[in-house]
Amino acid sequence: ADRQAVAWKFARAHKESREGPQLCDVNDDGPTSVRCVAPSERYVEWQRPPRRALVLAKRHANEEELDMAARICAHLSSLDVEVLLADPLYEAVNERVAATRWEGEHDAGPAPDFVATLGGDGLLLYANTLFQETAPPPVVAFGAGSLGFLAPFDVDGDGPLEETLDAVGMEAEPWPVSLRMRLRCRVVDQNGGEVAKHEALNEVAIDRGNSPFLSAVECYCNDEHLTTAQADGLIVATPTGSTAYSLSAGGPMVHPSVDAMVFTPICPHSLSFRPIVFPDSCELRFEVAPDARADVWVTFDGRSRVRLARGDSLVVTASPHPLPTVLLPRGSS
Repeated sequence: ADRQAVAWKFARAHKESREGPQLCDVNDDGPTSVRCVAPSERYVEWQRPPRRALVLAKRHANEEELDMAARICAHLSSLDVEVLLADPLYEAVNERVAATRWEGEHDAGPAPDFVATLGGDGLLLYANTLFQETAPPPVVAFGAGSLGFLAPFDVDGDGPLEETLDAVGMEAEPWPVSLRMRLRCRVVDQNGGEVAKHEALNEVAIDRGNSPFLSAVECYCNDEHLTTAQADGLIVATPTGSTAYSLSAGGPMVHPSVDAMVFTPICPHSLSFRPIVFPDSCELRFEVAPDARADVWVTFDGRSRVRLARGDSLVVTASPHPLPTVLLPRGSS
């Protein structure tokens, strides 16, 4: 029963959070720049103090990063929060800290109340893969990687890391979160059987693999035929993923608070085939025609890959379980 007791809920922003600067400030000091200062629309409200935290670090973390991970674990333990570690981090630091090995979202033990990551955006994508069938808990991302667009918290110095961990769920003021939309992707064979499924945070991509032929994919929205796509491939991206692979392929940038799916062709045969933005209520389906010249491949977040044979289809919808990432409180730099 304790495993099912969720420690947190999401609440809409309170009135005070909407006061302050306008949507965008223009900075005239030096080169002109525009920064978005729109307040978060959602907050984490704790039903009870968090009891368990899953700590993640990069697979090939160096000694300095392992020391930082051990520091996170030690401070959480000092707050009476049970530390959960997955391999290989458990093997690397379990002798330094008191921690429990975590076997995954179907672990028989209690589920984590929040996740603390020490890495870059790639680690956040890995954290997403750990919660494919259950709702992900809030993620506090500390930047220690080459890319840190999704990891806003600092680890430098002696204070910020501990102060952040102290504040998450411990203070009366709720913390702002971005509910990052995920894509529920299902690969279905021609007989209707489910071959694979994945909850993607950035995007799902269809490509021709090593075939010399362009992929030929029938595209449907809510069972209505959109087009037959002849291209090197197709991308369906979330707003989070709209600044990744999709952007490189010519797709638009979409604010994370917008509930939408971005459909972007990769090097299409027709110059009139442009990106399309669909509402998250749509069901997108992509089918390889039985008479297609070659199979295609489906890749989820650039990590796992599945063949889409002739007659198979990929069904994409918005997942009911977004990935909640904790944001810097307003007024923080």
